[in-house]
Amino acid sequence: MEKRTLNPQASSKKKTLYRSALPSLEVRTDSCCLTDPRLQKNVPQRARTEEQPLIHTRLVPVAQYVRMSTDEQRYSIANQKAAIADYARQNGFEIIHTYEDPGESGLQLKHRRGLRQLLADVVNGTAEYTKIIVLDVSRWGRFQDADEGAHYEFVCKRAGIQVVYCAESFDNEGTLSDYLAKILKRTSAAEYSRELSIKSFENQKRTVQLGFRVGAQPGYGYRRMAVSSGGQHKGILETAELKALMSDRVTLVHGPDEEVQCVRMIFKLCLRGKSCAEIACTLNRKRVKKAGKDWKSWMVDDIVTNPKYAGTYAWNRTTQKLHSPGRRNKRDDWILKANAFPAIVSQSAFNKAQLRVQQGSHWSDQELLQKLRQLLARKGDLSERLIGKSRGMPALATYYRRFGTFEGIYKRAGFAPAPGRFVRSISRQRTQGLRAGLFTQIVALFPGRTGVFRLSGKSRQILRLDGRELSILLCPSVHRDGRARSWHLIPVPSESQYMTLVCKLNSTNDGFHSFLLFPKIDRVRVTNFTEQYPWLLHGKPVGSLEDLCDVAGRLR
Repeated sequence: MEKRTLNPQASSKKKTLYRSALPSLEVRTDSCCLTDPRLQKNVPQRARTEEQPLIHTRLVPVAQYVRMSTDEQRYSIANQKAAIADYARQNGFEIIHTYEDPGESGLQLKHRRGLRQLLADVVNGTAEYTKIIVLDVSRWGRFQDADEGAHYEFVCKRAGIQVVYCAESFDNEGTLSDYLAKILKRTSAAEYSRELSIKSFENQKRTVQLGFRVGAQPGYGYRRMAVSSGGQHKGILETAELKALMSDRVTLVHGPDEEVQCVRMIFKLCLRGKSCAEIACTLNRKRVKKAGKDWKSWMVDDIVTNPKYAGTYAWNRTTQKLHSPGRRNKRDDWILKANAFPAIVSQSAFNKAQLRVQQGSHWSDQELLQKLRQLLARKGDLSERLIGKSRGMPALATYYRRFGTFEGIYKRAGFAPAPGRFVRSISRQRTQGLRAGLFTQIVALFPGRTGVFRLSGKSRQILRLDGRELSILLCPSVHRDGRARSWHLIPVPSESQYMTLVCKLNSTNDGFHSFLLFPKIDRVRVTNFTEQYPWLLHGKPVGSLEDLCDVAGRLR
């Protein structure tokens, strides 16, 4: 059989042909690269292996979002970044920005600064990427309402930025099958959190029934002690310190002697018939502090009603599952373990204290008002401060819960305060009504683009507009003879980093004069300002509330 020799000229022509054919592929390198299998199908193998290094493609800029709620190795930040980086190399992407939420639950947006910043960059138009790569749907979030996760993805899509899940079985092509798969994945992610909550509850319940402590705060008068699997004490755990081994347990031991003696004094005063408010006043007069703060009646109530001071561990007294609003459980739902901790007071003293507390909490309306009349007869005046520091008086909260505002309370007691006593209170109520109406109006103007939430431990509402937090400050007008009209700004430190809508009220403070939108209000002092105040130049005027979203989109 005759051997065929390779013609060097023919080989050179083939190479030239491949070189002339391959550059035409560079036109599509803004959305794909030569590693894409669909592109490689039409390129001969020799051309891919020998000629590919000659082509200089421009990588597509993308961002990545990573989140980890536990120390589970599978979802560690490093593992997510490695998987996303590998996916980016295979598809011609360049990661130019990273958003992280380490150690954050995927249930609520307000706790996830990384995702909130991502949405803010997308909505404000500052994002310099065209895609956001996430490991899977559960990393985007385990929202209990599956539509919430879809909404945040739609916010990105509306801004021209696609959310890509690199480890999911479905393609990210936006087909019907993709939509159905995402719905199932989001629902499964939410269900996983619910199932995990149930399992965690049962595990903690078994731990409590064994006589060990769950939770981070030991409470006043106690400290947490790490216990080995063999029952040996290993040392006191400091605040927020975790146990060294998973097999270790935690119990409670007596804290500093001054705290133990203070708890015993609280129970003694309670058994003598003192109310929680009176006990708090006594402790403050003695300059006894609780974590450096003065005592309040509710702090005393928490101690005299907690069975742990008699050695009984009462768990599940309150419930806040899946970051839902907390609520108190009925006593039948408590998980009790007697003799779990060393007692500070005897069980008989604790039981007697409960009877005293129950008797003191069942004031009748007539008894409450009679107490006020007696105080008025002795002092000739009534005020919240006077009621709070007077011995034998019920707590202010008891009056407020039973009768409402103190203006109505004083009227029931037959006391007519001097004119102007409740001007500030009335003004506050009117301002709160205006603020609530403004929230309602903005939400009605932009359905699907707004939401309302509260910071943890705060009662003030904050608006979420297109994925970005919006604080609302109402500034009452102030009139002084011979001076230009001014407004009174009271900043809120917990909302200082949020975009802020400053609402100047009219001359009668019963409506709005004008609106200004600021990137943030980082002032710490109360400020009086006029129309010519230089600081106002940092804000953008909002002609009407219908223009709020447009102005917010232009504001960085």
